[in-house]
Amino acid sequence: MGKSILFMIVTLGLYGIYWTYQYHVELKEELGADYNPVMRTVGLIIPFYNFLVMWKTSQDTEEALDKSAGLMFVLWLVLIPAWWFILQSEINERAA
Repeated sequence: MGKSILFMIVTLGLYGIYWTYQYHVELKEELGADYNPVMRTVGLIIPFYNFLVMWKTSQDTEEALDKSAGLMFVLWLVLIPAWWFILQSEINERAA
């Protein structure tokens, strides 16, 4: 987590876009889903469409990581760093 926070600071947040893209790639592989990770990542910066993209991502997260879709969506709306921390912690835990 420390490296991720450092990368976010050094790249002025651009690492967050890369991280989100990689998360969508890994989520797609985990679920065998049929979506384009690039479009999901780009969709997050399009007003109003980003809510749909994030809801779909939250539902996929619930299926893959057993995290509540509603909770993940609300955290994304209200406190993105908490959303990111929970997902990164879960990914790190599964990798270990």
